[in-house]
Amino acid sequence: MATNNKHLKHHLRKAVVAHKSNHYRPHIVRVRGLMALGLLIASIQLSYLYTQSDAVLGSTVDHSTQQLLHETNKQRRAVGAEALVLDKTLSAAASDKASNMFQDNYWAHTSPTGITPWHWFAQEGYSYSVAGENLAKNFRTPQAIVAAWMNSPEHRRNMLDARYKDVGFAVQRGELQGKKTTLIVALYGTPKTDELLPTGVLAASNASFNLISRFGIGLKQLNPSVLASIFLLMLAMLAALFAHAKRAHLPKAWRMSWRRHHGAFTAAGLVAVALFVVLLYGGGQI
Repeated sequence: MATNNKHLKHHLRKAVVAHKSNHYRPHIVRVRGLMALGLLIASIQLSYLYTQSDAVLGSTVDHSTQQLLHETNKQRRAVGAEALVLDKTLSAAASDKASNMFQDNYWAHTSPTGITPWHWFAQEGYSYSVAGENLAKNFRTPQAIVAAWMNSPEHRRNMLDARYKDVGFAVQRGELQGKKTTLIVALYGTPKTDELLPTGVLAASNASFNLISRFGIGLKQLNPSVLASIFLLMLAMLAALFAHAKRAHLPKAWRMSWRRHHGAFTAAGLVAVALFVVLLYGGGQI
């Protein structure tokens, strides 16, 4: 057993640490090592996807609804607004709106036939004095949805409006405009009183995000498999940087060519891949 551990440590050292026995070129940052790393990351991703099943959609939707409420109220408390109450009637109205978007194949506050969001309030019997709607699609986590709304002035204003008392959420999956889509509908409202006149507030659709916002949203959407993949990329990046620090010990032929800086180039490439993955997960629309 001691001999096996010794061999394992030896091979691990050659794989990730630049030293004389591997000619100061860790195996993990060589071509074959990088190919093996790519295959390992792909395997992790495929394994994670395989374990995810639409059979758990119901629990996923319930969890997302509660998390959306939690994340929304966290933002409201930060600005001194009262926490919203999850209202079953508004949730039913939000579900009606999401179903209608899938049925009539549109992505907008108003349907192609002219149905406005306020129709769904009335259909479920929620009489409001003030009301609002936020939409989102194809975000992977409630945190990312709320982060996206907070990065859009119109959506942020709607979500944090102190006049609202209730909220309803719907999270539905289906096919929209020829693509598999996850729709999120948030309906905000306050029951009708004599003090307030009925009014509706819509957030502008198709808000765009700058690169920093997209990166922040992406970080909030990373699942365990992506976090593991980024960890492996960062491990390889550190090995490459350490190899670069040892470049003076490279074979003479390497020291006399661009390969002298192979560690720095490899590290930069790995960082670029990791950033690309995070930005890729920053997708979604509001």
